[in-house]
Amino acid sequence: MWRAWPMVSILLYVACAAAAGAEAPFTVGQQWTYRHTGPKPGSFEPNAIDGERIAQVIGEDPNNGLWIIEERYTNSSDPVGRLHVDRNRMVVAIEIESRQGPPGLLRYEPPVPYEAPDLDVGQKTTIETTLRVDSPKFSMPATLEFERLADETVETDAGTFEACRHYRTTTRATFDLKVAKLPVSEERHRWLHPRANGPVKETYRREPVKFLSWSRPGYDASSVLTAFRIEAVSETPASTVAPPAPPSHSTHTHPGGILLLVVAAAAAMMGVLLLRRRSAKRPGANSDINR
Repeated sequence: MWRAWPMVSILLYVACAAAAGAEAPFTVGQQWTYRHTGPKPGSFEPNAIDGERIAQVIGEDPNNGLWIIEERYTNSSDPVGRLHVDRNRMVVAIEIESRQGPPGLLRYEPPVPYEAPDLDVGQKTTIETTLRVDSPKFSMPATLEFERLADETVETDAGTFEACRHYRTTTRATFDLKVAKLPVSEERHRWLHPRANGPVKETYRREPVKFLSWSRPGYDASSVLTAFRIEAVSETPASTVAPPAPPSHSTHTHPGGILLLVVAAAAAMMGVLLLRRRSAKRPGANSDINR
């Protein structure tokens, strides 16, 4: 059962924290490359992957006004994820590749702001969103708490970025598996700058996870910008998933962030646990198993 977790535990994408105050539209081919150390943020298995973290705008759909932003890690076997971002820089859905079928689509209701919160130094704010999947039917509310800390200068291989906006984000959610609840908590620090039109640095902390007799320790990871430029899109995958129509909403900046949760794993785990409970209730179940 637990082998399924590393395959679907994709929680974070670079594009989840575009630079605060950056209003410039995206350009197809725009790419950000980071030096990554530690596990992939959001992984339940705390295995370091290190290597590069790459995000790129791989397409623009004029029919529904969405940019498609893809992220991958060079040393991770997890499926590639693609964000669907509307003209107001709101994330309406995330598409996840599948090795055995068409991509899956996870929707945000309401859509999640792509920009970092428009806060003054010292201010805090909280937003709530719900992640929904149609098959298997699943939904999960999540709470994100943002605090803007003092501006800082960040030196990277891509240059020195003065007066970066520094944000701390705490995300909390709970997998309701019917037979038990699995709380998940994580904290991120992001340093954002409009010249990069994206984050120049991010640190991540996953709190320990415990489910019944199973547990995983917490871990830390970080990503630091090494380059940002326009690169030719080598191949734009043809998605078989139709993205939802962008809902109407105001264009002013809202606080926000991205939370992609382990929906498939949660559903699979719930099914296994329910099956075990039913088996345990059947007369002679133990004797059948011992045969």
